[in-house]
Amino acid sequence: RATFSQEAVREFQVLTNSYSAEFGKASGGVVNIVTKSGGNDLSGNAFFNFRDDALNAKEHFEEFDPAGQPLDRGKAPYSQNQFGGTLGGPLKKDKTFFFLSFERLDVAANNFVTIDDKNPVTVSGRPLGTPADILRQAGFPVETGNVPYAVESNQLLANIDHQISPDHSLALRFNWADERNENIEPFGGLVARSRGAVLDSTDLMGALSYSAVISSRFVNELRLQVASRDQIVRPLDPTCDGPCDRADEGGPTIEVTGVGSAGRHQSLPQPRKNVRYQLVETLSYFKGSHQVKAGVDFNYIDHQVQELPLNFGGRYTFASLPVVPGVTDTPLSSIQALALGLPAA
Repeated sequence: RATFSQEAVREFQVLTNSYSAEFGKASGGVVNIVTKSGGNDLSGNAFFNFRDDALNAKEHFEEFDPAGQPLDRGKAPYSQNQFGGTLGGPLKKDKTFFFLSFERLDVAANNFVTIDDKNPVTVSGRPLGTPADILRQAGFPVETGNVPYAVESNQLLANIDHQISPDHSLALRFNWADERNENIEPFGGLVARSRGAVLDSTDLMGALSYSAVISSRFVNELRLQVASRDQIVRPLDPTCDGPCDRADEGGPTIEVTGVGSAGRHQSLPQPRKNVRYQLVETLSYFKGSHQVKAGVDFNYIDHQVQELPLNFGGRYTFASLPVVPGVTDTPLSSIQALALGLPAA
């Protein structure tokens, strides 16, 4: 269910339409991937991709604004390390082979948050601070400029292939992967980091495949799979008590029209935990230029945990308001309404 390193791919096939019934659950395209296997000779490879701030140039909009005027802005930090390798060989020559693959990715990137942190806001001549200051005073931590986030992942694949006889073969595959992505709900622009989200997921899968050439006309294949996925998408709201993994902590969500959004994402956290059990049995018959294939695919998913909260932390929207008697004798902008504690909804 999780992906694995591209170094483990032997071949792949992309089917966009008219694919056979064994892919019948797909509503769009199908990507069919065959992984590598070991052989009689021990072989492998290793790779390392390194990118650092010192190797990066400024992007165009770090040097110029949309109107083409020069900017005095620092270079956005970015670094990436991606490394891994493969190893394959015999456990018993001409009989049993193994193949291993591992890959690690570390990315330190950033999104540029443009919530105004320069221009002061006033009400009836009284200074209230910048829009970012007003959000902070209301209890919403706001970082502006290049705001960092991290992406980390590990991928491990292990295959064992065993040739029982010239007509019978057995394959066992184990796949493990974990991922942490702090930009799964992107922030940036007028969206503060606290409104973003982080994905934490772990996939664990085991699969067994048995192939048999029954005769010159019949080929049978049996596949079994057990796959577990444990994931949660959590808010990045720093007001939570540690990781935001409960619906009753952190928040609220705040939206100030034309100024910015901050606070806990309104539909998080979302935990998902399930186990998939799958059995596929396929029988193929060949005669001359004709082929007939028939089979069964049994697929059972046990959803052990599944939640979709909505607005559990509360949600406040601030918009422009007309004159508020006793408060101001002029209409209010959305950020002035926030400073005065007057939500539109």
